[in-house]
Parts: sequence; C-alpha cells; structure tokens
Amino acid sequence: MYHNNGEIENMTYYVPDEFPVDALPDILKHAVMEVETNTQAPMALIASSALGAISLACQHRVNVRRPTGMESPCSLFMLTIAESGERKTTADQLFTKPIRTFEAIQAEKFQRDLLQYQVEKLAWEIAQKAILRSIDKATTKGEPSDPISQCLADHMAKQPQPPRLIKLIYNDATPEAVALGLHKHWPSAGIVSDEGGSVLGNAATKNFSMANTLWSGGALTIDRRSSESFVVTNARLTISLMVQKKAMKKFCNKRDDEARSIGFLARFLVAEPQSTQGKRYIRNQLPSWQHLPVLQARLTDILNQSVANLDSGQIVDNVVLEFSPEAKQRWVDAYNTIESFVAPGGYLSDFKDYAAKAAENLARMAALFHWVQGSEGLISFDTVDRAARVCSWYTLGFTRFFNATPELSETQADTTLLASWLRTEIRGKGYFTVKKNFIRQRGPNPLRNKERLEKALQLLMSYDWIRYIRYGKTLFVELNSIHFS
Repeated sequence: MYHNNGEIENMTYYVPDEFPVDALPDILKHAVMEVETNTQAPMALIASSALGAISLACQHRVNVRRPTGMESPCSLFMLTIAESGERKTTADQLFTKPIRTFEAIQAEKFQRDLLQYQVEKLAWEIAQKAILRSIDKATTKGEPSDPISQCLADHMAKQPQPPRLIKLIYNDATPEAVALGLHKHWPSAGIVSDEGGSVLGNAATKNFSMANTLWSGGALTIDRRSSESFVVTNARLTISLMVQKKAMKKFCNKRDDEARSIGFLARFLVAEPQSTQGKRYIRNQLPSWQHLPVLQARLTDILNQSVANLDSGQIVDNVVLEFSPEAKQRWVDAYNTIESFVAPGGYLSDFKDYAAKAAENLARMAALFHWVQGSEGLISFDTVDRAARVCSWYTLGFTRFFNATPELSETQADTTLLASWLRTEIRGKGYFTVKKNFIRQRGPNPLRNKERLEKALQLLMSYDWIRYIRYGKTLFVELNSIHFS
C-alpha cells in the first residue's frame, strides 16, 4: 500500500547511507536537523541518540498493541557504531539533557522526602513501642489485649514508606544493580552510554536474558544468596549505546554467538554512519536553537506526567496505543514482507533472529512517533509508514554489520542496477507496474538469473521501494511513487 506524500531527491544508488530524516515526525525531524546543522555530527548518530532518549522518556507511559492483539512496551535498543571524534558525547548530552535535568530535580525532592520519611518513621517507631508496652502490661496483668492488638494492627497499616529515588540513566551498572533499582525505586531505566564498549564488556548487558526479559516487559526474578530475593514486574528498559567499531568487533569475537543465539543483539537497531570528520568547517554564524528546545520541553512534559500522582502513592497507568484500520494493514503488509525475506535464499535468511523482532520494533517505533508528536487517538497510516522507512534503514545497518555471507554485497550491486533500470525503463516511460517475468526477460543481464533477481527485488521491498501485487496468475512489481518520482 503506497501513497504519495511528497517528492524526495532521486538517489543514484538504491542503498542510501544517509538516514531518512524526512520520515521522522516533525518535532523530532526539526530537532535532529538542527543538531546536525550546529554540530555537524553524522545524521544517523544524532537520530539514534534522539530515538534512545525518546524511548527512555516515553517507555514508562506508553505500551503498544499490535494488530495481532499482542501488547508490548515501546522500549528500543539502539546501537550506533562510530569512531572517536564523531561527537557522540555532544549528541547524547543534547537529547538526554531533559532526562538528566528531570533526574536532578527528582533527586533533590528525594532528599527532602527522605528527611521527612525519617522523621515520620521515628515517630511511628516510638508509637509502636508504646503500643507494645501496653500489650505487655495487659498480658502481665491478665487483662484483655484485643483492643490494644487491634490498635497495633491499625498502626502497622500506617507504617511510613520510604520515598522513591527516580533514577533513569545507568551508565555502567551491574545487572543486579539495575534490577534492584527497577524493583526498589523506579520501574523504568535506560542503559545509556557514549562509550558503549565498556558497557558491553563489563556491565548490565552481560546478562543477556535479563535484558531480553525487560525488553519484552516480562517479570524478572532475582535470586540472591546474601540478601532477600525479589521479583521485578512491569518494568521497562531502554539501551542506547555508541560504540567504537574495534570495541564492537571485540565484543562480537568473544560473545557474539551467545548474544545472537539468545536473541540479545537481534533486538537492536544498528547504525554505522559515515564519518563527517574532515568536512566539519566553521561557519560564520552563531548556532540557532529553535527546534531542539521544543523537543526537550516535550520530553520533560512526558516525564512529569509519569510522576504526576506519585505523592499520593499512585503510579500513572500505561497508555495502550492501537492502530487505525489503515495502519493495521500497513503493519501487516510490513510483517508479511519481512516474513517472506527469511525463506531460503531470502534477504534476511541469515538474519532470522533479527527478522523475528523487526515487526515488533516497527510497532514500537510507530507508538513513539505518535506519542512524542502529541497525536491523539489511533496511530495513523502515515505514522506507521514513517516508522517503516526508519526501521528499514536500521535493517540494512544490522545486515551490513553482522553480514554472515559475502552475498549481500553482490545483491546490493544488483539492487542498484535494478533500481536504475526500473527508474529509466519503467517509470521513465510513464509506468508504475511491470510484470516480474518482464524484468527477468528484458532487464539487466545479471538479473536474468532467477535467484539474483529475487534477492534484488527483496532488498528493494525491504526499503519499501516496491511491492508485489498479483492479478490472476500474473505477478507484478509496483513501484513506490515516493522513490520513483
């Protein structure tokens, strides 16, 4: 299902290295473009940092129900592979600023509440001792103690509860520390680091199964020998890491098999943007910040909604977002396309672990777009379509970095050739549909091979450039007007 929502610049190559920033919702797009203008860091690095911050800010408030009826958190796992000097820290600080400010305000409030709690607890303990002495005296004298025991029961029900320390960002914590924080204090956390190599090597991501459980929103049981065991329920976890390629390769050499087999890495949206170093020239103008503050204010508002009723002992319930009928069909189409790619010889046949999570990540991304934009009602077709374009870009990032076979590079070359031919020979002559057999018979020579043609078509479909449609027994390829304008 395609629609024409504006033209974009024709691309010489099918597989674009640049992040599809136009697909982002306006509040996010304008902020990302502004940060790119003022920092000259890679666009994909900036966008990934922004998506990680949005996930962390929104995950406590928003769940999403997919068209299958399954409900899940909207948390994302982001992985950006970039070398030193790409201004990872700058991007991270700009987008997490409202979260860190929120944390600081809540930490100050916690200290005030803690002092009040200690006073109330001391008074409560003194009253408890007085009631226990009364019970002891009555028992000693042989008098009835039932009224006093009821008084004790009423008193125990009023025991002061310690305040919550709302900590959201964990840089380099142990798995147990993150789990304890989710259980004891605040059930929403993010492992966020612009030096993700140390995190992958030493911290919370070592416990892959724990991260997987929290990504899915499942209950997490922590058994401890030296202290009381506990269960974490209805908690949320975002992971947003920026890692140097050498550190990521080292991690993969040591633990890739384990991380892939258990599905940990398959949950990540991976970006490896091209460096902008050597092109970051100083401009004779002062940076203008008009759009980033709007996004920062929106994230602050979302975070404040999460604690609006905390003083009364209430935690705000999750909002469950659902899709409009048109959006449902768009998601189903994307799901079915992804499923076709895992068939033997398919574009994602070597990445079944990633494909199994791709449609859910798409739903999560759409929910985040909807919520951060401040949209009301059901998630729209346009929002799902935008999320699909962004997720497709990350799919290529994953397959590029974790490429298990050298065949993808040949497929990419074939896809570039096919896209060029479709633009000139089909769209250039005024058509948007063509028989698949016609491409095989009349298309570029390398693509007259059935298997190579199918792989190139699948890669084009993964980016939503084309789709298959069937009339009777004939299979057609339909071009997306957005890319073949």
